[in-house]
Amino acid sequence: MFRVIPIQRNTCIRLVGRSGIACLTFCIFAASTGCVRRTITITSDPDGALVYLNHKEIGRTPVEVEFLYYGDYDVRLLKDGYEPLIVKGDASAPAWDTPPIDLFAEAVPDSRSRIRWHYQLEPVVEDPAALTERARAIRQQLATDIAESGIEIAVEPDTSPDEETVNRPDDSGQEDGPDSPDSTR
Repeated sequence: MFRVIPIQRNTCIRLVGRSGIACLTFCIFAASTGCVRRTITITSDPDGALVYLNHKEIGRTPVEVEFLYYGDYDVRLLKDGYEPLIVKGDASAPAWDTPPIDLFAEAVPDSRSRIRWHYQLEPVVEDPAALTERARAIRQQLATDIAESGIEIAVEPDTSPDEETVNRPDDSGQEDGPDSPDSTR
């Protein structure tokens, strides 16, 4: 019923072939290597700012965190005595980490992709006039960014009072008395 077929020497090589052995060798080599380790390092001047990356607290500067995907990240830095800093961080893929080159980069043991971001924190401004001017500059920048993006948004005109209006005494000659609208009893 059963017939025994004797196996000759080097039968494995003849059955698989040289290209099969090369493919098997490559697969074993690729499986034995690691993946690319991608990290973002965030530093600030001064050190010690609390860092949020995509709304998740990751630590205080200097801090290093691993990531999986390249792209834009929301970065927020907070430190007492300094203005909060909210920016977009760009984690662009290096040329060697794009298809099809990345297939070979993944095969290199202990390969790394390092992204470094450094931010300068500004001290808190206590001067009201400087704060008002900074708010106007931010409003103007926002209006410019919106105009360039092509999005139509109704923006109210700047109705904030001038510094002279805020610091000027009342010229109406009317004193605050019990009948004035601003008085409280």
